[in-house]
Formats: sequence, structure tokens, C-alpha cells
Amino acid sequence: MHYETKKSEEMKNLITTLLLFIGLSANAQLKSVTEGGNTGQRLSVSNAANHGDIGSNAVDLSYSGSLSTTRGATGDYSTAMGGATTASGDISTAMGYETIASGRYSTAMGFETKASGFSSTAMGEGPEASGITSTAMGVFTTASGLVSTAMGERSTASGDYSTAMGYYSTASDYASLVVGRWNSSGSSATSADSFSTSAPAFVIGNGTGSSSRSDAFKVMFNGDATVSNDLTIEGSLILGGESYTSFSGGGGALSTVSEGGNTGVRLSSSDAANHGDIGDYAVDLSYSDIESTIFGATGQYSISMGLKATANGNVSTAMGSVTTASGYVSTAMGINTTASGVFSTAMGAGTRASGNVSTAMGEGTEASDYASTVIGQFNSSGSTATSADSFSESAPAFVVGNGTNGSDRSDAFKVMFNGDATVSNDLTVNGDVTVSSDARLKANIVSLGATLSKLLNIDGKTYTIKKNGAQKIGVLAQDIQEVFPELVSEDKEGMLSVNYQGLIPVLINALKEQQKEIEYLRAQEKRIERLEQLIQN
Repeated sequence: MHYETKKSEEMKNLITTLLLFIGLSANAQLKSVTEGGNTGQRLSVSNAANHGDIGSNAVDLSYSGSLSTTRGATGDYSTAMGGATTASGDISTAMGYETIASGRYSTAMGFETKASGFSSTAMGEGPEASGITSTAMGVFTTASGLVSTAMGERSTASGDYSTAMGYYSTASDYASLVVGRWNSSGSSATSADSFSTSAPAFVIGNGTGSSSRSDAFKVMFNGDATVSNDLTIEGSLILGGESYTSFSGGGGALSTVSEGGNTGVRLSSSDAANHGDIGDYAVDLSYSDIESTIFGATGQYSISMGLKATANGNVSTAMGSVTTASGYVSTAMGINTTASGVFSTAMGAGTRASGNVSTAMGEGTEASDYASTVIGQFNSSGSTATSADSFSESAPAFVVGNGTNGSDRSDAFKVMFNGDATVSNDLTVNGDVTVSSDARLKANIVSLGATLSKLLNIDGKTYTIKKNGAQKIGVLAQDIQEVFPELVSEDKEGMLSVNYQGLIPVLINALKEQQKEIEYLRAQEKRIERLEQLIQN
């Protein structure tokens, strides 16, 4: 009861903070900030006293309501979003409420999550990923081992390359996989950082509490298997020194498999002809109904689950239907997703993450650039690579796609690593819009001179936006390009855009030029009036 009350209060605080953040963001814009010798981007409404010094090329979209020297995007090339978030690791991302991404390349999302390990990921409520390339997802899970994964509620993966899934499950041994709840085998380490045939490879826990741990099933790395209750065998049980030893219980028990010099675990009901050779220490829980040499868990320490899932990258995970995780430590989840970049993640439907350390989520999104994040559907920016394996300021950092299909890709919003941001439709700002214009920032300053004659060649238009039918007033980029090419830019697809703000100095000079003509005409008018008076007199 006390936990539920506390949790309810925390959720109220989270919702209140996020609503405040959304409200502030609607009235804000990104501004360049230089602190501690580094220059990055931060919301203009943010109080610098409530944030740590900005990281180099960092993007701070977070809100902090109290004094702090650590919160915000303080790591180089880091991104912080939400309430009281901290992205202190280089190239890290913190999203949600009171999340902390302190490891290099780390990601922390949700509520009070912590990702302190190199290239670690923490998602959910209260999880902590401290191991190198570790992943902690769910509620108060802990992944402290090298390349470990903890999912569910209060599960712990402390062994290197271990995976713990379920409720209070613990995977303490090297390359072990534990599911279920309150397991006994593997709850204390036999060998956490090196392979041991005396350690459990796979355990299904069925305990009821910390003082009542037990296992429904376990497989040891030496090949021993233990079933805690009845084992029903509908087919034959063959014993002997064969490379494929089947302990068939119905249609879905696990079997030790040795193929291509590697040894892993696969569903006993699987047809080996429909899978590629098992990876060393891999776990293949996938199903394939057609002949294949690639489906399944073929990478070392890989995991595949679902229909025709392929985990051929070392330490990769493929889950769902026709998913492929081919990059090192990559993750593909959903349907028809592909994660081919190193440390990449693809989730949803038809997503592709080919850039190293990239993330693609949603439908039909493609993250092709290094350390890029793409959400939404059918994005344009980032769908082809600018730089897939190294950092580039010319590449997109964050994209929200809003296309309709693979042939009609577009973006609602994008932020480039150089700090440029693009909104594809109206941008409403309730406050002032200010632009850096200090003369000390500029060189080769020359007056525009006379602009009236050029301005007369431009015609204001009314028009309809083809995509959404919105009625607009403006100019045509092609018209501006003929007289002021400096005010027109072209994207990779050849689409032109106009710097409307750059028209202001053009209008100022044209107005001054016109004013001179008016003053001249007034002088002439007075001269004519004097001549008329002389004639009349």
C-alpha cells in the first residue's frame, strides 16, 4: 500500500513536470550556449543556474526547476529531454524524468533510470545499466555485467554476457540466460566473467520469494538438463554421443546443438535445415517453416525469438517476425526490422538502423547516420547515410518522420548535429524570436546598396500547400533565387527554401532608397509651388 501511494505521488510529479516542460517548450527556441569552453544548444527558457555546463555540440531540451550543476546535456554531443534529466556521458541521451545517462554512448529513458556503463541502455522505471554495453529495461532492473541484459521487474544480470528476464530473476554467471521468477540456479555466481561448464546456461525460475527460490527447468553448460517435475516425451528419446541430443518434451523444449564448431541452445521442435548454424553460446527460440541457412541465432552469444528471426551479429538480439540483428551488439524487435549498425537498435514495423550507435523506432523509419535517432514514420532526413560509422556535423541527430510510405518520405522535425533545426510546418512562438547579430561575429561587412529595383522583380503570392491543402501567403523560392540567391538554400532532394528573415535588410535598403525618392519629389514639389507663386505675382 505504501509503495503504491508513493508510486502514485511520483507519477503525479512526473506528469506535472512533463506538462510544464511541454508548456515551456511551446514558448521556447533552441539557442546557442557557451559554458566551460564548450558550445551547445539549450532551450531559451531554461535557467542556466539549474543546469550543468553545456557539453560540446550538445542539445539540452530538458527542464530543471531547482539549482543544479549536473543536470542537462553536459556530455559532448549529448542530448537531454524531459524533466530534471542528465546526459553527462559523451554522445549520451537522457529522456523522461530524472533519468541519468553518464556512460559514453549511453541512453537513459523513462523514470529515474540510470545508464552509467559504456554504450549502456536503461529504459522504464528505476532500472540501472552499469555494465559495458549493458541493457536494463522494465521496473528496477539491474544490468551490471559486460554486455548483460535485464528485463522485467527487479531482475538482475550481473554475469558477463548474461540475460535475466522476468520477476526477481537473477543471472550471475557468464553467458547465462534466466527467465521466470525467483530462480535458484544462477542466483549466485559460479563464474561471472569467464566460461565454466559448471555454470547454468539456461534457467526457468518458479520460486515464490527470496527465501523460497526454485527452478522449473535448467540446462548446464556441460550439457546436463534438469526438469523439476514430470517430463512428457511424445516421440523417441535417443541417448548416446551424438552431436544433437534431444530431450523432447512436447513441441517446445530446449536442446543443446553443436554445428559448425559452435555449441548453443535451440528449440527441440525446430528443423535444423530451416536454420543457420548455431552461434557459440547462442540461444535460438525462433521458428522457421522454410529451408534456410541464415535464420536463427547464428552470431556468438546471440538470441533469436519469434518467426524467422535472425540474430547473426555477435551479442545481437532479434525478436518478433522476420527481424534481423546483424550488427555487433545490435537489437531488432517488431516486424520486418533490421539493425545492421554496431550498437544499433531497430524497433517497430519495417524500421532500419544501419548507422553505428543509431536508433530507428516507429514504422518505416531509417536511421542511417552515426549516433542518429529517428522516430515516427517514413522519415526523409537520415534515410540515406551522410556518415554511418563516424560523427559528422552534416548528419541529422534527431528526426521525427511524418511520411506516408516508402515512396513519400518526409519529416515533421529534425535537428542536425551542427545545431540546425527544421520544422516542416508552422512554428508558433508566443515570445520574441531573437537571432545572434553582433558585429563582432561578422567579417567582410559591406552595405547591400540599392535593392529597390531587385525587390520590384519579386511578387508576393497566395498559394495552397499540396500536401495538406493549407492556404498560405509568401514568395516563390525560384523568384528569390534570381535576384537574391544568397537567401535560397537547396536540400539533398533538390527542394528550395527561403530565408525570410534575410529579406528584412533588403526591405530596409529599399525603403531608404524609396524615401530618398520621396524627399526628392517633395523638394521638386516645393520648387514648383514657388515658381507658380512667382508667375502669379
